[in-house]
Amino acid sequence: MLDGMRDWSWENVGEAEALGLRRIATGVRRRRLAEQLSQQQLAWRTGVAQSTISRLETCRLRSMKIGTLARIVGVLDLGSGFLFPDEPPGPTRRLPGMTD
Repeated sequence: MLDGMRDWSWENVGEAEALGLRRIATGVRRRRLAEQLSQQQLAWRTGVAQSTISRLETCRLRSMKIGTLARIVGVLDLGSGFLFPDEPPGPTRRLPGMTD
């Protein structure tokens, strides 16, 4: 569990945002490099400027449309563990009336 999460309050919003930005930046950069793409190539494939990719990867991008981020994630084919690698497993209980 992350430090400070037990004492969550609105004062922690900046800390949570910084953590989220770092997680996104790390995931995008790691996957881009694994795919052997330059920032320019990723920018071209996603329809954004190379400087946007650079700012995203260095946590200097303060705002981005969710559709643009989704396009970047889609182009890089980032799996579900991209944002939440330590997420607990999903529920194992079935809802009433659900069958295979």
